[in-house]
Amino acid sequence: MTKVVSVDEIEEVCNIIECNGVVAFPTETVYGVGVKFGSKIALDKLMEAKNRDYSKAITLMVADEKDIEKYAFVSDDAKKIVQAFMPGMITLVFKKKDTVDPNGKETIGIRIPDDQYVLTLLKKAGPMLVTSANLSNHPNTTSTKEVLNQLDGRIDLVVDGQTTDNVASTVVDVSRNEMKILREGKITEYTGGIEMKIAVACDHGGLRLKNVLIEEMKKQGYEVVDFGTYNEESCDYPDYASKAAKAVALGECEKGVVVCGTGIGVSITCNKVNGIRCALVHDVFSAKATRAHNDSNMIAMGQRVIGEGLALEILNAWLSTDYEGGRHDARIQKVMALEEE
Repeated sequence: MTKVVSVDEIEEVCNIIECNGVVAFPTETVYGVGVKFGSKIALDKLMEAKNRDYSKAITLMVADEKDIEKYAFVSDDAKKIVQAFMPGMITLVFKKKDTVDPNGKETIGIRIPDDQYVLTLLKKAGPMLVTSANLSNHPNTTSTKEVLNQLDGRIDLVVDGQTTDNVASTVVDVSRNEMKILREGKITEYTGGIEMKIAVACDHGGLRLKNVLIEEMKKQGYEVVDFGTYNEESCDYPDYASKAAKAVALGECEKGVVVCGTGIGVSITCNKVNGIRCALVHDVFSAKATRAHNDSNMIAMGQRVIGEGLALEILNAWLSTDYEGGRHDARIQKVMALEEE
């Protein structure tokens, strides 16, 4: 029969874990059941208790962001998600390091829970392999009673409690260049724009395309600051493009996107502002190259030159490409030095 303990009896829980026991506990999502990380004996007991197929992965639960890099390779984009959502109701699937016990898989799912009790448990007992506290292919559990209905006698201990939610964590694969949501939970959208503010501007000839680009950036999680124009009445592009460029130059926004009929007028305007490297781009290759080689901080496009589909491809290529540095540093320094002459 499975023993039930209170949250105050955390030392007993830790002792069970240390002795390769299987324990269930409430989290901020659903009830979890776990064992200490690195013990094959404990893992075998967990899989048997749940009737779980070994082909299905088990999440590694850790207490701190620093712990993630002990077990996985973390890209710059993945770090943004970690900083934005962890601790929280999200599991990230990383490419695992060679030092992690091989199990035939190249990836490892890692989560930092947003629950004080579980964080304390992890700090005391160490990282744990944790999955939902239910039999495989059965409903998730949210209370002690529900856990015992499925796992009584199959696990060693249950921490008495009630979860604050009944939705499992969102699972996002960040092991490749393109991130992918594998399981939706409370968090349903993300592609890398978290914590980046982007300035946008247009004239009357670029309004429709600007609005399409804004919608795409917001969908990806970017914060967009729109400097106008906001209607199709004839106006002068320098009045709006200059505001976006100054916001980027002053550090109020990290990047900028500007649009007019051809893209030429807004790009010329932006490049008159010190500190701006605005590239006029109408193909994907150039969008990638200007980020990788020129470290462009603004991009310009023409509504009358390209269609919306290609414009979105260009935008995403530009936003997702990192500056390469190296030999390009000296060249950019020479370009920027011209502002002082």
